[in-house]
Formats: sequence, structure tokens, C-alpha cells
Amino acid sequence: MPDIANVLIVEDEFEMSEIIRDTISTTLGEVHIDVTPFGDEASKLLSQKTYDLITLDLNLKSKYHTKKIVDGIDILREVRQKYNGVPVIVISGSGAQNPAYVQKILEMGASKYMSKPFNISELQSVIREYIK
Repeated sequence: MPDIANVLIVEDEFEMSEIIRDTISTTLGEVHIDVTPFGDEASKLLSQKTYDLITLDLNLKSKYHTKKIVDGIDILREVRQKYNGVPVIVISGSGAQNPAYVQKILEMGASKYMSKPFNISELQSVIREYIK
């Protein structure tokens, strides 16, 4: 594991982002975590900093109210094009009941797809798998 891991949480539900943040902190100990509910802000953060792990919801809003809404799919594409080695854990309710949709997300480069609501101990295991 890096000295202090940098993690980006992209989640539009405040309570869910707090659960993810607490789980990551408990699992990794000392960690730097950035959180945003906005796709466009996530894109901006990615251009400013290197992350060791990203958790990503697929349904996102835009902070800057541009014509194009940047959603989780856009962020996943950006991460894979620019920062290919960074693990991305998609945590979403979108398409969870559709195995073909989940497979599509994995083929696009998600390291793991977890459906909401998720099991905290499973998330801890996944975090440990990617941050050593």
C-alpha cells in the first residue's frame, strides 16, 4: 500500500458517501479521501491528483451546470483512457438486476461492480484486494 492512499469517492447520496468513507477509513487506517457527488467535479479532481482507488456511482449530477452532464460512465471512460491502472469499484443501483448491464460496466473497465445496498464486509474485502 502507498504511504497514505489517495481515494476518490464519487457518490451523489450523502449518507451512502459517508458509509463508503467510513468503511474505507476503517479498512485502510490513515488515508486521504476526496468525496464529490458531481461527475464534472470528479473529472476536475482526476485532472489535479493521482488516486490509488476510486469508488464510483453511475447516476451523477453536474456541479457546474454545463450542457453536458458527466455521469459515472463518462468518469469510468476517462479513468480508463487516462489512468488505466487505477482500480474503480462501481457501487450503484443502476442495472443491478440486469446481468448484461453489469457485464457491460465490467467490460468498460470497472474493477468490480457492487449493487446497492452492499455488504460492508464485502466492500472491505474488495478494498483490501486493490490497496495492499
